[in-house]
Amino acid sequence: MPSDLDSILQLDVPIIVRISERRMLVDEVVAFAPGTILELPKSADEDLDVLVNNVPIGQGQAVKVGENFGVEVTYVGDLKARIAAMAGQQEPADDGIPAGLLDDESPSPVGDQEASPESPADGDADETGTDAESEAQTSDAASAAGENDAAA
Repeated sequence: MPSDLDSILQLDVPIIVRISERRMLVDEVVAFAPGTILELPKSADEDLDVLVNNVPIGQGQAVKVGENFGVEVTYVGDLKARIAAMAGQQEPADDGIPAGLLDDESPSPVGDQEASPESPADGDADETGTDAESEAQTSDAASAAGENDAAA
């Protein structure tokens, strides 16, 4: 049994950090061009949603780690909600947070790490470009940042 658990713990799962969401008319999307700025209905100082298999499991603040983006986790929901999200068995509630995520009486804050908060309102944040998708897989974030810098 321990070897089965070890195998499961070594599986890769998609981690997504969602900035925000909004709806747009198709004609607005068709009009996208380089330089288009998409205003999102979220304050630059609000926490970002951390999702596993498209199910929210926690929240965090955007940070800059060297030349890459990162997320400093500020809240993690209960273990059962995280396990269910990894299994893809739990649908998000109406508010986008799976049942049980906020029920944990003692959330798991992450200790201090050496990273500075990155404000999306800063001029630097828009230099990497804004695209139609408002979520990015963290595994692709580093390569995307490098590609944008090379293109500039």
